Amino acid sequence: MLAYLKGIKEFIGDERTFPCSAARESIFIDGVGDVFPCIIMNHNLGNAYETPLKDILTSEETSTVCEVIGELKYPTCWLECEVYREIRKGWRRLMAAYLLGFNQFS
Repeated sequence: MLAYLKGIKEFIGDERTFPCSAARESIFIDGVGDVFPCIIMNHNLGNAYETPLKDILTSEETSTVCEVIGELKYPTCWLECEVYREIRKGWRRLMAAYLLGFNQFS
């Protein structure tokens, strides 16, 4: 939880350091089959009813979008669905947040 809160502080200060794994590790498919990198990114990657999902996810466009998202050049967010995945991967950041919390409350 502390790592998440520390990340919120960074995000509000325009210093987001957590990467985003949208379109690489998760996607959003709306009710009509349109595929998006995540629930808030309005970048349609294709339609799952018209094109096999495998083809959409391995397309050049999706690859380019993943690169842009990974470099945090796309408008970013702080949604739990993507952020918690990255927090769990960053054990050093988790440990630093834990130690910070431990020092503040002991």
